[in-house]
Amino acid sequence: MSFEYQIYRGDQISEPILTDAARLFSENYGVWGLQASSKLGTFAKAGRRIRMSSIRLKQQCLPPGADNIYIRAVKGEKLVGNVFATRWVHQGRRMCWIAQLVVSSYYRNLRIATELLRKLQEQEQGEEQAFGILSSHPFAIRAALRAFGHGLEKVNLSMTQKYAATTMASCPIVYVREAKLRGSLFGESGAETGVKSCADTKFYVDHQEPVQALNAAKQSGLEWPLGDLPEGHEFLLLIGRS
Repeated sequence: MSFEYQIYRGDQISEPILTDAARLFSENYGVWGLQASSKLGTFAKAGRRIRMSSIRLKQQCLPPGADNIYIRAVKGEKLVGNVFATRWVHQGRRMCWIAQLVVSSYYRNLRIATELLRKLQEQEQGEEQAFGILSSHPFAIRAALRAFGHGLEKVNLSMTQKYAATTMASCPIVYVREAKLRGSLFGESGAETGVKSCADTKFYVDHQEPVQALNAAKQSGLEWPLGDLPEGHEFLLLIGRS
């Protein structure tokens, strides 16, 4: 099955493009978890699909004045997957943060997420760079490792441990900048057993599907390096490339 990958930068990311991207998110990303209503209000009812407007998408994923990029996968005229990312320079290194990665549920397990991220990496060939991602879904982390690193088998968390705090504090994306690091990788005392590398983003998406996917992968022999994920948190990974 073949897909076309299209790349847009800055002002090229038009309102119709954002409308399509918001629809893809709203129809495919996930549902609110059990704690959502008590933490966020009655609009976030447990089991209700998480909706995203084009206005909210722009606010969350396209920080003004930043170097923003959007890559999407289409089949014919149908949008089947996309990635939003923001780039900036921090302490002399070019950084790229994945603000959102979504693939249509009908087209999953076809390596679309990995290919989207590879296309993103190709925009920076020859540059010293690091890529960051927050996600509650282990397969998004896995796709990032395939695209930017060496897969789960050779994952190295030293860059995440050393530089996640300062990198995120400098990020133009507000929810990344305001997230709180959690887990034993960051020397947190009193962290819940098994919590290793994540951040409290107060995003109470239901974890049932990601946990099921992770458990199935573990049963096939996968060793998961980022530990457990509390409610309202997302796995955290920073991958360097020289």
